[in-house]
Amino acid sequence: MAWPGVPGRPGERSTVTTAAPHVAVIIPTFGRPEALCGCLDALVAQAYPHQRFEVIVVDDGGTEALDGRIAGYGEQLSLRLLRQRNQGAAAARNAGAAEAKAPFYAFTDDDCRPAPDWLDKLAARIEANPCALFGGRVVNALERDPYAVASQLILEQAYAYHNPDPNAARFFATNNMLVPAAGFGRVGGFDAGFRVASEDREFCARWGELGMGLIYAPEAVVYHVHHLTLASFS
Repeated sequence: MAWPGVPGRPGERSTVTTAAPHVAVIIPTFGRPEALCGCLDALVAQAYPHQRFEVIVVDDGGTEALDGRIAGYGEQLSLRLLRQRNQGAAAARNAGAAEAKAPFYAFTDDDCRPAPDWLDKLAARIEANPCALFGGRVVNALERDPYAVASQLILEQAYAYHNPDPNAARFFATNNMLVPAAGFGRVGGFDAGFRVASEDREFCARWGELGMGLIYAPEAVVYHVHHLTLASFS
């Protein structure tokens, strides 16, 4: 499957040369089954060894049962589906982390398409800095959607402001973030009081206050397929 502005996914082999760390990819979702399937397609296409990552989808109170829609992905991925009443993406991410078995959590969203080498690039960073929080680059995949373009510009300005030094960053969006499980527990997870947005800024602030590093990893890319209108943008 292809999406506007997203490069093709050729067959690739992992570039990780040492024992690949086990990673839990956590995806909150609410009422967007088609988008979710696109994200899962991108995870199937990961070059990273599939036996070294699990995928946890957290249904945040959607009205459509997702079991049938994603059942086929269980043949290609180590996939679990959790359900909760609608509490927001922050609570959904916490729920996924609580069930994860891996020592590292990679967060993305159902409307994101991780590049084929996404987990490879993050894993390479883990080898050098196993206690840091890493944020990758987010690329707008809808170049003809003016509101998506505007949203991308706002994010880029936020990254430029908060992260002038990539090795001493202060903010990353939760649609492309990796954290060690131990650090996530020390920080206390995301603040579930943020039901719609901003939980990433607050989480990164608490992480930094505890003296744990935040590092920008622009080579770890996810493509954002987020259709917007004037009403949803504003």
